Amino acid sequence: MAGAQAVMASRPGDTASGNALAQDIALALLGAGTVDPSTFAADAQWQRPGGVLAGRAQITRALTALTPPASITIEQVVSQGRTASVSGRVRLTPADARLFCILLRFTSAACRDLAQIVSFDHRLPR
Repeated sequence: MAGAQAVMASRPGDTASGNALAQDIALALLGAGTVDPSTFAADAQWQRPGGVLAGRAQITRALTALTPPASITIEQVVSQGRTASVSGRVRLTPADARLFCILLRFTSAACRDLAQIVSFDHRLPR
């Protein structure tokens, strides 16, 4: 994770495969990791501040353009069936701290194809 100072998970050692996959995807969506493009369904959508990205190609292109944050703290990862959520705090720069939540919906409980991502953040006061 070039450029980032720290990634801390509140639940170290959580080996539940759904939670681990959700956390890995969330880190990539925050600019602090990578995810195999085949993880996204061909017609996947990412609803995020600034608009909707439609399709694997647009999402993959957007991921390559992300700037790694200064730090990320994962506070909660929850997965059940074909859905997962990851929330925590991200510091984009030393002066820009935010709360974030990323919701993931896969096409099935096997969690092979990611169909929908909804992400949002809230800037914290300085």
